[in-house]
Amino acid sequence: MADDNGALLADPSSLLGQLQRGRGAGFLGALAADPNEVSPQLLTCILHDPRFDGQLERRAEYYACLAIHARLPLAPLQDYVQAHPGQLQRDCFSLPFGVLTRMACCGCGDAAAILVRYLTYGAEWAEALDAIVRSGYAGQSLADLGGVILARFPDDAVLAAEIGRSDVTMAIWDQWAAVEPRVAPIFAGALAAFHRPRSSPSEAGIRAGIDPTWDVATLVSRVTHDAVAVYYLCHSPDIEPDAKRKIEQRLRASAP
Repeated sequence: MADDNGALLADPSSLLGQLQRGRGAGFLGALAADPNEVSPQLLTCILHDPRFDGQLERRAEYYACLAIHARLPLAPLQDYVQAHPGQLQRDCFSLPFGVLTRMACCGCGDAAAILVRYLTYGAEWAEALDAIVRSGYAGQSLADLGGVILARFPDDAVLAAEIGRSDVTMAIWDQWAAVEPRVAPIFAGALAAFHRPRSSPSEAGIRAGIDPTWDVATLVSRVTHDAVAVYYLCHSPDIEPDAKRKIEQRLRASAP
């Protein structure tokens, strides 16, 4: 049986078939099985994405936990990301990268080391950097990791554009700016460029799920870590500085 992406799906009663479908029974079965038997089946799932829709089925954490348990050899995942350096690597598009980032966040040093190397060439370096920092990886400091990025993008304008297109939270940029003076103005410039109006504030507010007619108190109460648009929606001359500070404080406080 094949899914709509062309991946061949095994019988749903088999361990491989259950793992391909992301079932709880498959997870429990893999935990109970011989890791040497589980590893090749996990690699099949990760390298040949069996999901119907990666944006609806977030499977990276499911496979990452099993990969850690089975002590999955990571060389095939590293080979994959090296062979696809310009690919959108977020886990809805690329399971190998998504599994590596989740493994790193769970404390897997080998996965974090692969992501450190990815920083030198990969398109989704910001997501890799975020995962490495979240992992508490002791191989290199944030200053050292940031140095890799600064060497890769010596032009501030290029680095600003790269930062502006990333999806990582503000926390990573704040941490990096604290140890690298060059990053703070680049971060500010990237945000300004990224959020420069391309459409009316009302349309931006609608996209963010925010009613632009709400007052400041209501906006502040609705701010979450991923609602950067809220901050910029009300970051205008019409809003008092104290209100802007409250919104920014709430945004930063809610970041993971």
